[in-house]
Amino acid sequence: MGCCASSDAANLENSGYSPLPGDPNRKALLSDRAAEPMAHDVEGRMSRASFQSADTVDLDHQSVRMIAVANFCLASSGKYVWQDSARSGMGRRSSKIFFLVNSGESENSSSPSRAARKAAARQKLIKKNEAADKYAAAILQIPLICPFTFHSEAEKKAFKQLILNLKHPYIAPVLDVGFGVVASNSIDLIVVRKFYPKGSLRDEIYGVDEPQASYSSKYPKAKKGTPLTAEKIRNYGRQILEAMVVLRKKGITCYNLSTSNVLIGYDEATKSPVAQISDIENSILCRPPPSSLDNLTLVHEQNVDVDVLHFGHMLFEMALGHRLTKSSPCQALLDSKYDGVNKEVVEVLALIFSCKPCSENADQNAARRTSIEDVMSMPLFCDVPVKETCSVIKLNHAAKKVIKVCMASIANCRSHRLAQFEASLSAGSRSSIPPLLVHVSSSSISTT
Repeated sequence: MGCCASSDAANLENSGYSPLPGDPNRKALLSDRAAEPMAHDVEGRMSRASFQSADTVDLDHQSVRMIAVANFCLASSGKYVWQDSARSGMGRRSSKIFFLVNSGESENSSSPSRAARKAAARQKLIKKNEAADKYAAAILQIPLICPFTFHSEAEKKAFKQLILNLKHPYIAPVLDVGFGVVASNSIDLIVVRKFYPKGSLRDEIYGVDEPQASYSSKYPKAKKGTPLTAEKIRNYGRQILEAMVVLRKKGITCYNLSTSNVLIGYDEATKSPVAQISDIENSILCRPPPSSLDNLTLVHEQNVDVDVLHFGHMLFEMALGHRLTKSSPCQALLDSKYDGVNKEVVEVLALIFSCKPCSENADQNAARRTSIEDVMSMPLFCDVPVKETCSVIKLNHAAKKVIKVCMASIANCRSHRLAQFEASLSAGSRSSIPPLLVHVSSSSISTT
């Protein structure tokens, strides 16, 4: 490789650093990278794209993150092979960028390490799946409120071990975790999962044939989905609840639960589709839920656990084919006056949403909250067979500490938000509502 502009630049290059616009070493590094033939020509393509668009801030930001994923693929010693370009609109958040990558042959020596042998064994197991060679690699920004910066190897190792060990029949497994340096003081998280050809639960509701298409094209505002059958609602719902219980036992509350974050896999044993909760890393990283959902659930959070409220929104979407856009379903639905909606579904929705807004229940703080177990005991879910598993999620002390610190941080943020929300209701003024709550109208606060 040609000489870099300085020895510091060479050190940065060797460490996998990808320079941002304005970096004095940027042109030298990217020029040398573009001139050198790369394995699969991945990094060369990404580097040239970034170098050519050096004056375009928006494109450069994405290109730098593309380079981070390219570096991750190259560092995998052939385990992952770049397949196509970035898909920034595949999910709800534009800041989260998806890439499709293929599995490759290992280029390790004839005497692989124990870790390499484990990785090879895992690859063989994965190849039994119908989507064996295709993975979805997502790179996402770490929220500012996350108490960890991941600049130390100890933090990276603890978080990686935590995410990789969250294995359960109803949790979408993470196959690999990486960290991409996108700026001198900023690190993005790279998460690799298998690619699910059937897409998400929302894809199934809306009849999406291409789950890798952009979010806006899959779910246009004018489009309405098709309600799922009672059997699918029962099965998917119970599977999601099972995963929620397992995560709660490990101290993890899902603050980002939605039909977009539940993937539809396939159970070879039962020959039937199965729902698996995905993107659990968002909750562990303290990422708040979308404001459109957050504004609606705050009304009930004094009486109902937040993940149960999110489940209620998912159940509504599965049963009616569209999202709930108010804090509660209309009273006519809760009174079972809607034709075509399973009465057992209505019973669960009533259990979750029939409480009064928090400001009207200020004297009932000691009342028992509606929990996941309460929902599971309802007739809709109590008799649904689930996959028996003797596997236990085992976490070391460092992983448990990550959960404890991060969950305490986001719980503190939510407690503060709830206090602000109650104060705004008491004042009766929109001007006192926090920024993320400005979209809450009087009609969505009151139960209609």
